[in-house]
Formats: sequence, structure tokens, C-alpha cells
Amino acid sequence: MNKTCSVCGQPAEPEPGFYYGAMYVSYGLCVAVCGFNFILTEFILKLPAYSFLVVNTLILILLWPLVFRYARVLYLYLFVRFDPNAGKNNKLN
Repeated sequence: MNKTCSVCGQPAEPEPGFYYGAMYVSYGLCVAVCGFNFILTEFILKLPAYSFLVVNTLILILLWPLVFRYARVLYLYLFVRFDPNAGKNNKLN
């Protein structure tokens, strides 16, 4: 993840340990994926129970980089407000 925003210069980590809360967002995203996988394997495809464990494990391993990044982005969006005019006054431009 970038240290600062390339447009407005906003720091991506406002304070040390800021993203510890993103673990809760990541947990929620993983629970949603697990719920979707459970409904898919048990009710729609009617596969045996062990197939849910295999499919769910593989999907969570493959999606982990996306879940990690989007959890941080969602957590940042919760606490940092976007200012569309911030890039106009940026000294970097």
C-alpha cells in the first residue's frame, strides 16, 4: 500500500497501529465469503459437507490478498474523509 495518496497527499496510515481495526473488517468479509460458500455447496450444489471445507479453504486462500487490501481500504474510508479539492492545493503538483 502506498504511504500517501498520489492525488491529495493524505497519509495512508494516519497513526501507528491504525489498521488493527481492519482485522475486524477482514473477518467480516471472510465470514460473508464463508456464508456464500456454505449456501452454494450445501443448498444449491448439494455437495457433501467435506466439500464445503475444501472449497471454502481454497477460495479463502485465493482471495486473501484481495480481502487484505479491501479491508484496509474500507477501514480507511470509515475514518478519513475525502476532499475532492485537496489535490488542487497540493504542493506536490
